[in-house]
Amino acid sequence: MTIYAQHGYGKSDKIDRGLNLGIVDGVIIGPRNEKPEKLIEWAGSLRRDFPGASLLLDPQFHLSTITPLKECRLPDYDYYRPDLKGEDFFVPSSIIRYTSDVLDFQMRLPVSYLVSPTVLIRSLGENWRRLAAIQMAAASLEFKSASRDELPILLSLVFSETALDDTDNLMAFLDVITNFQADGFYVVLNREDGKYGQEIDWERLKNLLYLVYVLAGAQDQDVDVVVGYTDLLGIPLHAVGAKATAFGWLHNLKRFSSKAMRPPPALPEGKKAGWRAPLPRYLSTPLLNSFSQAEFNAILPVVPRSDVILEKSIHEDIAVDPTRDSFWRPGNLMLYNWAAIQETIKDVMSGEQNVGARLAKVKEVILNAENIYSRLRRAGINSAGSHGSSHLNSWRRAIDGFAQTLGMRIPA
Repeated sequence: MTIYAQHGYGKSDKIDRGLNLGIVDGVIIGPRNEKPEKLIEWAGSLRRDFPGASLLLDPQFHLSTITPLKECRLPDYDYYRPDLKGEDFFVPSSIIRYTSDVLDFQMRLPVSYLVSPTVLIRSLGENWRRLAAIQMAAASLEFKSASRDELPILLSLVFSETALDDTDNLMAFLDVITNFQADGFYVVLNREDGKYGQEIDWERLKNLLYLVYVLAGAQDQDVDVVVGYTDLLGIPLHAVGAKATAFGWLHNLKRFSSKAMRPPPALPEGKKAGWRAPLPRYLSTPLLNSFSQAEFNAILPVVPRSDVILEKSIHEDIAVDPTRDSFWRPGNLMLYNWAAIQETIKDVMSGEQNVGARLAKVKEVILNAENIYSRLRRAGINSAGSHGSSHLNSWRRAIDGFAQTLGMRIPA
């Protein structure tokens, strides 16, 4: 059970504080918002100051196939290739070159894993993207074998959520990818709407749970599966076999969306683009939702504090007092959010080796959240948190559908 920090814009000292307190166990570094020389220097300082931390670089090569793209610092990296299309992956030598350039850069870093490049799979029926992902995975394993480097390698898989609608092609894809002798997988789900929230179609979540479950048991061995940009979804994903999940402080570090990576639309002449920082959001694991300060202040007087705030075993150096403005400072809030999810996942995983038993605990967490929402509605608060409580039913249906797919019994 491991929580990683998903690195991106505005890191300040959040990650160092999380590692120092032991509430995150590693970092998934993203190059898009760092100059190469700064990234190399920072990675070195992380390894020096936190020798036991897991460090990974998400090369973000999959962004190469998104057009238009707000590239930020990516063009500063020699391995980055902008505006790649299907024909750029038809020649095997091109795939080998892309792969070796990405992995060569990572070997300059004190990382715990190598992470393969990949493309964004929008549809499993879209042949060139599916094949490019498979070929880059194979080329990455060949590179590692030839280099004789002892670092384990994770094969990247980046899916749009619509790809999870195609159950038959998903199973066929898994049949292929699990035959690779990889040390693990790094999985990212691209959310189509670009909005932050906990909602997800229940059948897509069912297939995501299945994907992680199958990857974690690839080759009938324990394989490391790391899932990025998970936010609260990390709770059920750990239950089905994820070794680590990751999220960060901005909405686009909690829920990856290629839509958020695109440049803003052009403005009429004479108008300037404005930017408004997103409201800090507190992750309430009892309610399985996130809340702005105003939303939190509205619900706290009408339900017991324990219905909103997880305080049990939260790190002694983290002051859990959302009634104070200092709690809502992004750095302080991020520490609490990491710690709260870590504690909830620990409860789910505690003493349970059986996936069905772990999922039963997740369903208990969902039921508890639904009961609290019922009390809120009786108190006249009909919508609380990011888009209310509708996601809870989707989560429960997804877990039941996953269990039915496998013929698995989830204890009542």
